[in-house]
Amino acid sequence: MAKRLTDCAKWDRLGFRKLSPTYKCFWQYICDRCDFSGIWEVDFETAGHYIGETLNVDEIKNVFSKQYIELNNGSRWLLKDFIIFQYGAFNDQNKMFNPIKNNLERYGVSMGDIWGINPLKDIVKDKVKDKVKEKALFDFDIVYLNYPKKIGKKEALIHFNASVKTDQDWIDINKAVDNYNAYIQSKGVEEKYIKHASTFFNNWKDWVVMPVAREVIPDSLKKFMKKEK
Repeated sequence: MAKRLTDCAKWDRLGFRKLSPTYKCFWQYICDRCDFSGIWEVDFETAGHYIGETLNVDEIKNVFSKQYIELNNGSRWLLKDFIIFQYGAFNDQNKMFNPIKNNLERYGVSMGDIWGINPLKDIVKDKVKDKVKEKALFDFDIVYLNYPKKIGKKEALIHFNASVKTDQDWIDINKAVDNYNAYIQSKGVEEKYIKHASTFFNNWKDWVVMPVAREVIPDSLKKFMKKEK
């Protein structure tokens, strides 16, 4: 029979105490039913069956919005604090590190994303900001952590290794990712139009300098520009 740690102190927390009995049962249920990396296959019908109540899905999502991250268009939930709570100091010396890393990557989640859920994120950011001039710190995972659409990691790594050779390259690629993040946020770029990592890392130098806002150019002006050339 599988066994799992449980947070006994939750009963002392005001937020948990204020939950209805149904939602207290729901939270305990998904903590028990998620896999070893904290991923729950979303199934409200089965959850309601075991709890003995019909669940209001929209209300549940609102109540627990800060406790999970949606994966696979909402078909999976990643419980934010699960890994750190279950495994304590979590690094590559922990025997569960690689199994969890591999499982998360199936859903497009890197270990860097998990670190972003807890204070380790600040450690990673500090490394980037310090711009430490050592080739050993040309760490692809640090840059990849900050990139918004983690698709095509293997290809992105190949492009990274081919283009990041100097201290200035390291500074520039971090600046490029920051600029691209700022651009898609300021323009409200839809998820489907965000570049895959494999595409961005192939042409990251285009974003070292923030591009001028892309406006529609009238045909008459295009003709004039061609003549000037």
